[in-house]
Amino acid sequence: MIEDLKFLSMMLGKENSDRNWCYLCQLYIDDWKRLDQYHLKGREWTLGLLKQQALNCKEHKLDGKDGIGVREKPYFDIPVKMYIWPILHTLVGVGNAILDYLIDIIESKIQGIPAKEIRMKRELQELEKAHRELQENRNSWDSSDIGSSCTC
Repeated sequence: MIEDLKFLSMMLGKENSDRNWCYLCQLYIDDWKRLDQYHLKGREWTLGLLKQQALNCKEHKLDGKDGIGVREKPYFDIPVKMYIWPILHTLVGVGNAILDYLIDIIESKIQGIPAKEIRMKRELQELEKAHRELQENRNSWDSSDIGSSCTC
């Protein structure tokens, strides 16, 4: 199965865990996304482990870190190692990281912008993006049948 990480995680029963959990192993983002080293080797998922974890989460009402990102059993009996994301997604991510690094060098070394100001500028961009997304959600709600009839 080839698709983006969000879809692959969903098909493995790990919906909304693609940003925090490795889809191939049981490592959390703090463990697998370290800038100073490659992805650590975690305990690899198998269909059996995913199904067992889904049952465990359901029985004990586990979620988040306690549930290791699993919410339900996988949708298909396709071995986890057969889930592949397109290389283009990786290349775009690498390209964006290189561009961000180049911009950092230009701003700090050539333009002499203080690190604090650069951080604040990035935070402002993230907040503006979040604001746009919230506006789109609100507009979508307002234009829906439920939102247009709501008197709240």
